[in-house]
Amino acid sequence: MVAAGQVTLLYTSVWYLTCLPYLLPLLHLISRWLFDDPESPILDFYPKKFLVDMNGKRYAWQGVALLPFIDQDRLLEATNALLDQLGEEKVFMNSHRTEVMYVHNSHPLAPGISELAERNADLTPQQRADAPGEPIDT
Repeated sequence: MVAAGQVTLLYTSVWYLTCLPYLLPLLHLISRWLFDDPESPILDFYPKKFLVDMNGKRYAWQGVALLPFIDQDRLLEATNALLDQLGEEKVFMNSHRTEVMYVHNSHPLAPGISELAERNADLTPQQRADAPGEPIDT
């Protein structure tokens, strides 16, 4: 197919058809239907056919997939509606938590990070997440 003076490929998404069966087991059962059920409110975000803009590229994997833009509000509305069906472990996995940073003791920031960790060792994870940040002097 030629579009706007450049060669473009029409895909019956070989990637979609070959990878989706491997990705679906990684998705929680509750949310799987969003990707392939005709009743999904966001099914249009995951087309089975799409164009690839080759724009002078030689191989299909070098092209840019021309996919629809995802409306964040619609996506969040569809996924938030499922949150109350998740178990405690999945809710924890989807929550905001304190990040973990690993720093070798030879790094210049290691003493300051160690001092902060020791000073805040008695805080719960939620208290750490809610605490205001402090600049670390280098």
